[in-house]
Amino acid sequence: MASEFAGLVALVTGAGSGIGRALALELAREGARVVATDVDAATAAETAEAIRSAGGQATSLQLDVASRAAWEDAVARVERDWAPIDILCSNAGVNSCRLSLAEIPVDYLRWLFDVNVFSAVHGVQTLTPGMSARGRGWVLFTGSMAGFASEPAFADYCASKHALLAIADSLRREVESLGVVVSYLCPAGVASNLLQTTMKHLPEAIGDQISGSVDQGKDVSRQAIEASGGMLSPETAAAIALEGLRKGQFILPTHAGSGGKAQRRHAELEAAIAALAGR
Repeated sequence: MASEFAGLVALVTGAGSGIGRALALELAREGARVVATDVDAATAAETAEAIRSAGGQATSLQLDVASRAAWEDAVARVERDWAPIDILCSNAGVNSCRLSLAEIPVDYLRWLFDVNVFSAVHGVQTLTPGMSARGRGWVLFTGSMAGFASEPAFADYCASKHALLAIADSLRREVESLGVVVSYLCPAGVASNLLQTTMKHLPEAIGDQISGSVDQGKDVSRQAIEASGGMLSPETAAAIALEGLRKGQFILPTHAGSGGKAQRRHAELEAAIAALAGR
């Protein structure tokens, strides 16, 4: 049976590697016409070429997701050359600087939020009005289990994914009656080169402020990955994401063992409310 995505135009950010590339390839296999975007034009082009080599339809664009003007230009080009965009995979992101909250440079935090949070806002504000007007659309945010719980030395990244979850949840309530589906993918450990791409694209002036810090949180990260069930491939994460998006499921976890910290936080809230009620 043909996928409901067949023939539709899908724009994927951060499509040059990792989950973004896997999403682009999987959408193409389902018959979507894929726009692979990345801040790195060369890796976006590689993804598009891989799709075309497999018989799919794809083009690539360099896109700085932190720039509203870049978003508007990219969408105008796609809709001029192809068709309106009905699927947005807001996937681009960067990683933590792995410093304690007291040490995180505010410049780093601003840059991380520009890429992890404001980029999603730019994409939503550029594309969802058209989706709503047409009565058809799908928006997939690549979040993280870090959106539900926190880790020491990861306050910056966790805060951005908490914010992204709030944005996604508000959006789905705003557009669910207009035919637009919104999902929040919350992976635990997925094999990718996120740390390497973060360091590659980090502005030099900010990089100088965190020199040597990125290795500090490795033990915490490794322990969290092991506790949730180990590393998953980007292809598996992408398959889970698109299956959930098709079903209209909002929260899309990738690991059965990844919810413990979020559940403990919820239990703390319930206990605090119960104690208040018992006064």
